[in-house]
Amino acid sequence: MIAPLTKSALAVEAKYSGAASGVNNAVARVAGLLAVAMLGAIVVALFKQQLGQQMTALPISQIEKVQILSQQTKLAGIEIPQSFSPQAKVMSQVAIENSFIYSYRWAMGINAFLAFLSAVVAFLMIY
Repeated sequence: MIAPLTKSALAVEAKYSGAASGVNNAVARVAGLLAVAMLGAIVVALFKQQLGQQMTALPISQIEKVQILSQQTKLAGIEIPQSFSPQAKVMSQVAIENSFIYSYRWAMGINAFLAFLSAVVAFLMIY
């Protein structure tokens, strides 16, 4: 939306150029902040959901599962306790990594879709 908005800001009369520039800058900054916040929330939600599914399928104790799931807001920074067996550590690490990759791929897919959509909107509004 920035390209059509900038075109609109540049198309106003000279006496309104300051206000148009201010609106253009404000919209660009707010849109960037909202995009980062919304994508962050989506990544965390997808990671939690996927990690829950992955941990349910693992043949580790319920206590070990709870220890991992209690840290799920850390995303890939989850620390696996030293009390885990070597096999449980490996399985938990794989589940964490798979969950992070899953959520990251969704975020990149959303970004790609939004970039394509913005190109379409810019093309339609500028010409």
